[in-house]
Amino acid sequence: MAAFKFPKISTDYTVFYATRDENGNVVETEDTEAIPHAYFNNELTYSEIEILVAWMKVFWCENQISNADNFEDIYTDANIKTYSRANAVDKATKLMAEYREYAKDLENRYSRTSSERKPTIGDING
Repeated sequence: MAAFKFPKISTDYTVFYATRDENGNVVETEDTEAIPHAYFNNELTYSEIEILVAWMKVFWCENQISNADNFEDIYTDANIKTYSRANAVDKATKLMAEYREYAKDLENRYSRTSSERKPTIGDING
């Protein structure tokens, strides 16, 4: 993921296409019209997963804000009072900013620990 800076474990992943057979099992196929699946090439720890999820929230908010259909009036009757579109965009923008700050905070704390979850302040008496 491009937003995750300097992960201690590679976050490279492999994409493949698959369908389900009559028993419900996933079967890999060469058909690119099938459903894309992916898996990480390395086993991620909880710390990496937590940061990836935090950044996914940011990108989800960006997608919601950029989609104008999310802010259209559902009703066209003038007598029906609905929410303010400007208020909805403002709240979504503030939520995205909170998610972004949280993701950055997680990433900063992650970068200050070793892979064994111990602080890394360098060699003191080295």
